Amino acid sequence: MTGDNDKLLESFFQEAARQTIEDNGFSQRVMHRLPWRADRLARVWTVFCVALAVALFIYLRGGELLITYIEVFVRTLPTMQLPHINLPMLMVTAATLLGVGIYELLDNERLSS
Repeated sequence: MTGDNDKLLESFFQEAARQTIEDNGFSQRVMHRLPWRADRLARVWTVFCVALAVALFIYLRGGELLITYIEVFVRTLPTMQLPHINLPMLMVTAATLLGVGIYELLDNERLSS
């Protein structure tokens, strides 16, 4: 029964694909009015903001400040009283976060294509 239904559907869609509907340029006008310009402006704005952030980071010597913070952290790390760390739980947590991150990345790529 489903084989017959599939054949009927295939023949219907093959016939429908052969038909052309005259729209007097309506489709072309709709395609020209789609918000492609907004996407382009958003990309330009993003590039501008990233460039500004990098320029400010360099101008305000953010690299020196970052290196200083890392150095202070590393030098004071041995003096810190760290609680007992459960290594297996830490590994499971890290693996879970990594898995969720990979899933979100793949899901976003799937949705955007």
